[in-house]
Amino acid sequence: DEEVRTVWESLPKGWLLVFYQHQTNRSGLPWIEQKRAQLASALKLNYEEVKLAQGPKVANDVAFFFAVKA
Repeated sequence: DEEVRTVWESLPKGWLLVFYQHQTNRSGLPWIEQKRAQLASALKLNYEEVKLAQGPKVANDVAFFFAVKA
């Protein structure tokens, strides 16, 4: 959390942060929304400010989270 927050805080306004995330559990439980919430918390953003991009038909164990620095 601290590392991504440091990067975020150093970005100029209007820049986009994209965070690449692999599935972190092996039990098949839902993980994407939990990781999205974790990133929002680390960046001190509302959950809705962190967007999601994914291609589950190509790689269902990968997600890209992104946010624009306001």
